[in-house]
Amino acid sequence: MSGTGIFPAGQLMRELILAIGAALLVGNIAVIVRERRRKPDDKRPKPNMKVVALNILIGVVLTVWGLGSLLAGGH
Repeated sequence: MSGTGIFPAGQLMRELILAIGAALLVGNIAVIVRERRRKPDDKRPKPNMKVVALNILIGVVLTVWGLGSLLAGGH
């Protein structure tokens, strides 16, 4: 099947994978940057850096997967 339906679900899924991966990547890098700029007397709880690193890894994988799928054109 070449996706002749009204709704381009294949293309949309590739774009969503890219968007979710990029959001995970950028959002968790922002957590690291914010943590480095933190003042010593800041009362906010510190983020779990193992979870942040895992989210960055998942974000990289999803971003590469989404970009690869988009560049391949879904073939």
